[in-house]
Amino acid sequence: MPLKDQGKLAIAEIVFYVPAGLLAVFVCLRHGFGRSLGWVYLVILALIRIVGNAITIYSETASNPSEDLITTGIILASVGLSPLLNALVTFMKRVNEGMQNKRIPAIVFRLLETINIVAVVLVAYGGSKANTPSSSPSAKKNGLDLEKAGIVIFIITFLVTAGTVLVTFMFIRNAIPGDRRLVYFSLASLPFLFVRIIYSAIVIFENNKSKVFSILAPNIWAESFMEILEEFIVVILFLVTGIVTPKIARSQVQGRATGNGQWPSGPQYDNGQQLKTYNNVDPPYAPVSSRGSADAALR
Repeated sequence: MPLKDQGKLAIAEIVFYVPAGLLAVFVCLRHGFGRSLGWVYLVILALIRIVGNAITIYSETASNPSEDLITTGIILASVGLSPLLNALVTFMKRVNEGMQNKRIPAIVFRLLETINIVAVVLVAYGGSKANTPSSSPSAKKNGLDLEKAGIVIFIITFLVTAGTVLVTFMFIRNAIPGDRRLVYFSLASLPFLFVRIIYSAIVIFENNKSKVFSILAPNIWAESFMEILEEFIVVILFLVTGIVTPKIARSQVQGRATGNGQWPSGPQYDNGQQLKTYNNVDPPYAPVSSRGSADAALR
């Protein structure tokens, strides 16, 4: 059977997420596991999108796809928000971890991560019940209620996370210079994440009654420009952030935050260029070289 619009869109997503996932793995290896959790979420998102879109393509080409396969596709399609939001949360956690003053407590970010996971479970499980044809009316209603609860939680956690980005930006002078780029790129991602969340909220509350906003038969243009394009842009922003942000040992960051770390001043920075704005952080900052040791201080 020839592919429909959804199948063609699925191919485009796979073409994007295969290299994006590989690049996310590279960024994770570059920063080390302890400092790369935000980019680990991008690896998870890439895997989800590759598998989910492969299922979409198979469902369109198969003569009689199983209901379980369709349900799996629905579940995978509904879990894209959590990795993106948790990536943003962990970026802000990383920046605040290196601050000495005006820090947002780490417990805030841990709670946001946990709540996002709860929300995605509600949306995924509820969606599987609400959109499976064989589900009973009561099961569909209960599933829809879970979906609605999950997306409302997502909206709340997004607003709180956006607040942490804005607060961190207000006190960006207290951040490690190399980590400030995480704040700038995170700030740039907020409008696109907002559109992405609003799209999901409309789709869930419309409950397949709309010809434009639907889970089972979405309008190709609305889905492309309000969901998929937004995800592409946010993923690109986060990947570029991982490439341009210098590698910093977590022990150095924690030492700076507690005031116990003695950091060398000066350093070589990003392709051999020197950063000239170290006089506004105390103690001074030095990124870690590719060999894992602190660069020599400039005299």
